[in-house]
Amino acid sequence: MGRIFKECDYGERSEEVLQLTYDFYFKGVHPKDQEKIIQQIVKFIGDYSINYGTYRYANQMAELEHDVYFYQFEYHNPGGFGVFKWLLPFLGSTHCTEMRYVLGKGIISKFRPNEHDKKMIEVMTTYFTNFAKYGNPNGREDEPWEKHESFAPFRHFKIDLDESSMAEDYQDRRAELWDKLRALNVSRAQL
Repeated sequence: MGRIFKECDYGERSEEVLQLTYDFYFKGVHPKDQEKIIQQIVKFIGDYSINYGTYRYANQMAELEHDVYFYQFEYHNPGGFGVFKWLLPFLGSTHCTEMRYVLGKGIISKFRPNEHDKKMIEVMTTYFTNFAKYGNPNGREDEPWEKHESFAPFRHFKIDLDESSMAEDYQDRRAELWDKLRALNVSRAQL
């Protein structure tokens, strides 16, 4: 983690930024709780590499009054990870997990859909097809997926098999930390 912050332009505040980040992700985590430590490392890497950028981009496009449909894909089939199932510290939806339900192909393992997967294929292909046809994943029906608004930056559509709905807590609002870190970054804060 320290190397990442040293490569960024925090100047004399790099140690402060490192401590702020470490406290955010690991405060209260017992040093011998390896499972929790790994979960927090995965959250940190996901936030650093994907989640914060997605959050910022969705909000910037909404500020520019583009139609944005911001979502978080929650569904996962524990049997859909192939050999990676044994390498991962825990199973859950991850970057590109939803693509197997849109394209019908597995990215990290062969896709052998069960009955729940087939339902999710129907859900996701409907959303993506509607968006391509109408510019709105709801299509012509009155569905609950609302357009993203910049005044509610964490509001998003949470997609799961049993119930998909609007939620107010994209990635547990961890982007608030990254907004602070970005403001402390000497050169990137201007972007």
